[in-house]
Amino acid sequence: MATMIKLCKSADYLIMRIVNREFKIYDMYLPWNKVEAATFDEDPVTLRDGCDYVTIFRYSKLVHLRVLHTVPYGDSEIRGRQAEIYLNEEDFYRFLANPTEKWSAFLSVDPNQYPKLDFSNCGARLHDIASDPQIRRAFCKYIRDAFKWPGAKAIHIYNDFAPHSFYFEEERYNGRGICGGIILHQYERLGRAKCEYGTHT
Repeated sequence: MATMIKLCKSADYLIMRIVNREFKIYDMYLPWNKVEAATFDEDPVTLRDGCDYVTIFRYSKLVHLRVLHTVPYGDSEIRGRQAEIYLNEEDFYRFLANPTEKWSAFLSVDPNQYPKLDFSNCGARLHDIASDPQIRRAFCKYIRDAFKWPGAKAIHIYNDFAPHSFYFEEERYNGRGICGGIILHQYERLGRAKCEYGTHT
């Protein structure tokens, strides 16, 4: 189930509005100076608004927000609810770099959903790679491990001018992302020919 996060800056606070089935519509007021400090911290940072907490993690091109809302229950018990929300890192930090008093909306993404790889424009090159066992193994290993980018919708791949190599463009849900090359590197190690693929941006 997707969650919408709406952000705006009001005086000395960042207002974070959570909209989903669990929280309905819920606002948190986070001190702006602490939010700014958190943007430069690689470690998880926890911010507080009264009895509510949000912990900010960086997670593979995503920002992971762990939101905990607590309420007193009876004389000695506290009850709460928690939400795990993932946003595109680029979108989140772009807002923090240029905050406004108007609401900016962001839709959460599934951290386990990876982009579609589109090879529809490079059939002949794939055939060439498949005909060489060593290059084929290197390419399959690369594709298995590369592009685990939850914030991306698709990776469009095209032939590159370099032999057995490709050019790629990232398509994000809110427009274009980065582009670069999938380049074959061939070398010799201990008298044996080796090869591997790498990403160039």
